[in-house]
Amino acid sequence: MPSSIWPDGILPWLRSLPHLSVTLRPVSNDFSLKEEYVQSQMLLVVMVLGVGFIVLLLLAVLVCTTITFIRPSDSPKLAVRFYVIANAVAMAAAASLAASFDGNFAAGLHALLASIDRLQAVAHTAAADGVSLRDATRDASRALSAVAACEGCVGAAAALASGGAASSDAGGGGAGVCHALEARHALEAEGGAF
Repeated sequence: MPSSIWPDGILPWLRSLPHLSVTLRPVSNDFSLKEEYVQSQMLLVVMVLGVGFIVLLLLAVLVCTTITFIRPSDSPKLAVRFYVIANAVAMAAAASLAASFDGNFAAGLHALLASIDRLQAVAHTAAADGVSLRDATRDASRALSAVAACEGCVGAAAALASGGAASSDAGGGGAGVCHALEARHALEAEGGAF
């Protein structure tokens, strides 16, 4: 698989290297999720870490030998002394600000957790209010059906349920109730809130 970050030919060369398991037995170079193949990949990681550790040791030896053979100066310059003192003061100031930042962070975290608790309480209240509204709406729908039955809109309700037109039998004061019943059945037919 060509990749822009690897030079041409490096990936096939790495894949062709012998793969060894933890017990130093040869493992197939074909990719798989078997335990032996994954262990062979981990051996590669361990080898790279070992090379990195050796390079680190060589750098430490280089630094130590360089320091050993440098002639010490008699006294540092005045600018270097002021630089060291300024760094010490800056570090102390940063440490004192970090302590106050921890306090501010803790207070902010406490306020955030309290706000989340209040939000959760509001969400529970809203859910309970939604259930109450649904129950009240259902009760109002039942009451409207009962009033419609008493006012003579029973024929209109049956006609609406069968998809026909509302009967014109309902007259007088029951006409408004019949129209409300028609609207309710229309909402039920469309999957409304009732």
